[in-house]
Amino acid sequence: MQQSQRLRYGRFYTQSRVASLAWALCEPQAGELTWDPTCGDGVFLRTARDAGHDPSTLHGCDIDKHAIASCAHELPTATLRIADLFALTPDEVGPFEVIVGNPPYVRNERLPAAQRAQLKATMRAVLGFEPPAQCDLSLLALVQALRFLAPGGRLAFVMPNTWMDASFARAIRPWLLENFALRAIVESRGEAWFPEASVNTVIVVFEAPGPEPIDKACCFAQLLGSTDAGLAAPILSADAPDDITLRRTWINKNRLTATSGSQQQCRWSSFLRAPPVYFDILKKAGQNLVRLGDGERVLLRKGYGTKVGISAFFSPRKASQFQRFAVEEAYLRPFVRSLRGVHRYVLKAEDIQGRVFVCKEQQLSSNASPGALSYIHWGEQQTKGGIAWAEVPSVRGNKPWYQLPELRTGDVILPQFRMDRHYILSNPEGLPVNNSAWWGQWLNPAHRQVGVALLNCTWLALSTETVGRVNLGEGLLTCYGPELDDIHIPDPDLFVGTPAGARLLTAWKKLSSRAVLPLRQEIEKGDRNELDAAVLEGLGLSTSLLRPIQIAASSLLEQRLQLASHLHASRQKLATGKSGS
Repeated sequence: MQQSQRLRYGRFYTQSRVASLAWALCEPQAGELTWDPTCGDGVFLRTARDAGHDPSTLHGCDIDKHAIASCAHELPTATLRIADLFALTPDEVGPFEVIVGNPPYVRNERLPAAQRAQLKATMRAVLGFEPPAQCDLSLLALVQALRFLAPGGRLAFVMPNTWMDASFARAIRPWLLENFALRAIVESRGEAWFPEASVNTVIVVFEAPGPEPIDKACCFAQLLGSTDAGLAAPILSADAPDDITLRRTWINKNRLTATSGSQQQCRWSSFLRAPPVYFDILKKAGQNLVRLGDGERVLLRKGYGTKVGISAFFSPRKASQFQRFAVEEAYLRPFVRSLRGVHRYVLKAEDIQGRVFVCKEQQLSSNASPGALSYIHWGEQQTKGGIAWAEVPSVRGNKPWYQLPELRTGDVILPQFRMDRHYILSNPEGLPVNNSAWWGQWLNPAHRQVGVALLNCTWLALSTETVGRVNLGEGLLTCYGPELDDIHIPDPDLFVGTPAGARLLTAWKKLSSRAVLPLRQEIEKGDRNELDAAVLEGLGLSTSLLRPIQIAASSLLEQRLQLASHLHASRQKLATGKSGS
């Protein structure tokens, strides 16, 4: 399969040291049958052979006949077949004591219609329900492959980390825990496993129930150095000590199935990434911490910013476009086109360069609005992909096409993407924002002042680093609605009209008057320490926790950026190697 096809179908070949670790995490025993159901060129099977496993016990299948031919050349005594994992049944193949591999990473909805129909029928029969269309193929491959495990058998798959949190896996995660034992989830914070892919991955290990029930906690492990198969033993052994190469958290099954106010399952990535102080604060603060989107008590009404449709017309990158047609100021409003470069805690119109064209049809007249009319006439002559702007689907619902619906805004602006800064913008002037960010409106007006201060404390940075998505390899922390809902915020009622609230607002006044700094610099500032101390006071917690919270939040952020740096370096090395070949 050519590289372009591989990338299209989400096939990323695994580095040998990653395959070796996955293989070792299965704790293979001599003579056990091993199967890679999406074997590609056979790196996992070669790993087993190189570890001393009898090649005649190795099995593999793949839809790519060229990959199978390459694998057969390397492993002539292995049992290989050209086959689709989803077309197989346990009556035809298996059972196997060890299943190991790297299934394709691609959204189910991007597959051809016939293949989607087959998957739908297969998964409905296995799960008892139909998985969402957005489900990643790798997760469905995991479900399918587990059917072929022998009692007591182990499976280790390399997968994108999205399945641990994403809503498309919400019903599948409990099914997995009900039918199999989750032994380990492992990620690397020390190096990029797939330089070609803009995705972060984990190794997940399951065990099939045997004669005796499996009563073992799951190990959530982070590799802090190089990937090595020798780490498998300490990952799976609760008695082994942590060291500078490995960080582990042991979680029982009941905690993995816990729910919160909105019945949203807990995020498994939290157990993987969160430092001990995070869970310590959750326990000590108790009900004084509330989820931002708790279904029983919503604090903040929120939503996507304004999607204008045709940005080149409504909000062009250069304001000179409006000037060229002498568009009247009455039809232009300050508009936050992007938060890139906006590093202030308080959003003000004077700091915003972007403008958005806003008009009502009844406002227009040839005498009072010649510039606006000229601009609209120009827009009606433009096309996008051969379609007139007025007929483009994104604006077709406007009546008329150049009249935007109500612009979206709120008390606060919540960035959707974060790099090295953590901040929520206060928006006292109600400036509208585009859909690269979220707006938030406090349901209780009494929460407006203390609320934005609380959203900017370092505990919120730690909570956001813990629940935000880090599935993209570029180092971005992504926060959509579900992630924002799951952030734990100190209850604003604890700070309204209280001494702790007064100290919080005093510190916020100092902090919000300056620019936002990268978090590692923020935590060294006196005004930030005052604000964080006031938050702990309001929560009824000791200020001795202030520094551990700050260090934990900064460390998580730095690890996220360092992993992206490793990915960039790996890509450069890969590109240099290709150009020199």
